[in-house]
Amino acid sequence: MEDYLVKAASDDFSFTVSIAITTKLVERAREVHETSRLATAALGRALSLVSIMGTDLEGRQTVSLQIISNGPLKGLFVQSDASGNVRGYIKNPYIELPPNEIGNIDVESGIGKSGYLYVVKDLGFGSPYIGITPLVKGGIATDLAHYFYTSEQTPSVVAAGTYIGPNGRVEASGGMIGRILPGTSFDKIEILEERLNSLPPLSELIRELGSVESILKLIFGSIPYMILEKRSIRYHCPCSKERAKTTLILLGKEELSSILEEGFTEVTCIFCGARYYFNKEELEEIIASIE
Repeated sequence: MEDYLVKAASDDFSFTVSIAITTKLVERAREVHETSRLATAALGRALSLVSIMGTDLEGRQTVSLQIISNGPLKGLFVQSDASGNVRGYIKNPYIELPPNEIGNIDVESGIGKSGYLYVVKDLGFGSPYIGITPLVKGGIATDLAHYFYTSEQTPSVVAAGTYIGPNGRVEASGGMIGRILPGTSFDKIEILEERLNSLPPLSELIRELGSVESILKLIFGSIPYMILEKRSIRYHCPCSKERAKTTLILLGKEELSSILEEGFTEVTCIFCGARYYFNKEELEEIIASIE
């Protein structure tokens, strides 16, 4: 089954719930970055949630989540566009930690509780919007819910999880963002929170139920709802040799002249690992093009 997400709303639009199944794209990220179980779990949560945030975009807009923290993973960066393309990387992909007190992968300790969450929205209108909030737990989902509440004044329920099999491969991964819309009664908020809090972990639901639609039925229960959007999502990086060339131009003439003495250089994409080779003649052309 391909990765996809569905956005649904209660019939009175008092709240929305968006759920993404991201098993394949997170497994692809694991392969690209050769991540440990800990790093896979952390990166998987972030990739799942940013894929949902991409549903608010259009055209060539992008949204990014960045975490800079004091934990051994050091932080991560993930990005989504309006077409369902998601990519990302984690700063320290090989770190492993013992399980937490209940035997689960300890993402919270891996990320750390001291640091910041950055949300960057490039909407194509000049400078991007940047929102910053301190980490409150390090588990990513709770930190993003805190951002929604403090920076966007939107009460939200956020969850994400990645199940990794004994062989290290990703067997189930996904994310959920439930948003309470203005004017919603406290009764409905309590019903939604109680229902969500009573459910098993999201990765467990994905393994057991297998589809977003089945999970939505479980969440809404007797509450009438409608599907607003369904879209495919994937791990995809739009890098190219032309973009790699732009990276070299930003180094400036002096730095490129030093590189030229080696006779060639290679640029490696941090998101997908693609390598772009530039020979001496190409480097000379780049240097000559810089004013």
